Amino acid sequence: PDTIRAANEALDAGADAVALLPSHFYDNTDAAGQVHYFGSVIEALPAQARVLLYNIPPRTKMDIADEVVLALLELFGEQVIGIKDSCGDVARTQRYIDATADAESFVVLAGADHVHAELYAAGCGGGVSGMANAIPALAIAIQSTFRRGGDAGRAQRQLNAVKDMVQAFQPVGALKSLIGITSGLPVPHCRPPNRDLSPAESAAFEEAIGRFLAGAPA
Repeated sequence: PDTIRAANEALDAGADAVALLPSHFYDNTDAAGQVHYFGSVIEALPAQARVLLYNIPPRTKMDIADEVVLALLELFGEQVIGIKDSCGDVARTQRYIDATADAESFVVLAGADHVHAELYAAGCGGGVSGMANAIPALAIAIQSTFRRGGDAGRAQRQLNAVKDMVQAFQPVGALKSLIGITSGLPVPHCRPPNRDLSPAESAAFEEAIGRFLAGAPA
């Protein structure tokens, strides 16, 4: 009920589509159970609603099986517009691409920041990047360079270097601090259990980012 309510509220507010995670409190549900869950949500949405599946096993502890995706496409057709895969395993994402190759309106989106260049090369039709909240230019450079037929590796390595710096601190707090640094906007605060960087952490993080932006080794 919470998922259905939140999805309808988003659609009522003007969202073009909603992203759906699998129900993951019980991590041993089978494919039939996942199809039933996703189907129950989709059936409770307006007929014109569009749904993007969201596969993120590092958080949900389960993988949306290919057979689940194909079953939902069979049941709901173009209402299911794609899947964002944040598993970080290029070979696994490739299986989504291969399995849905005949579904012309279905798109597989790259979700793991550190391998976006590889995922575009594998056939992802686009990407959703967490790091783009703070460094959109690098995320755009990876995609645009690939689409021009160039080598997106340099931009990918730069993005990964910044991501590594973020991960070396309290990651959510560091990402929000980075948003403040790159945008000039007030630093947004974290909600518990995540936390803001301490003054000492902020100083160290800003120094590391400053060295990177200046072109020196971080």
